[in-house]
Order: sequence, then C-alpha cells, then structure tokens
Amino acid sequence: MIRVKIISRAKEIELKENKIIAEKLIRKLGFSPDEVVVVRNGEVITEDDEIYDGDFVEIIPVASGG
Repeated sequence: MIRVKIISRAKEIELKENKIIAEKLIRKLGFSPDEVVVVRNGEVITEDDEIYDGDFVEIIPVASGG
C-alpha cells in the first residue's frame, strides 16, 4: 500500500497499488503537475518517478504570488 498525505486538504489516504508513476498519482488526486511538489519518503521527486508499495508520499501545493 502507498500512503499519501495531501497537505492542502489535511487529508491522508492509502492506495492499494503496488506501483504508480507520480504524474498519474497527481492527476488521480485532481491536481496538475504544475500545481504541486511530490515528496517520497522525505525526498522531492519528479512527476516521472515511480512510487512503490510501502512509500510515504506528501503532495504539497506550490505557493506563488507577486
């Protein structure tokens, strides 16, 4: 199982998948890759990286302003 914490929604979910590409996970959760940073087990990863069973993932919204 992959544990996912969505920071902006203060929500934590578990996926019953053994492996998923980060971009697919981002889109599955309703985000665009440009809107968030994905952290896997404490390390920032790209949307091309794979996430595996047992990983803890945090989805962090990107803040911008001007």
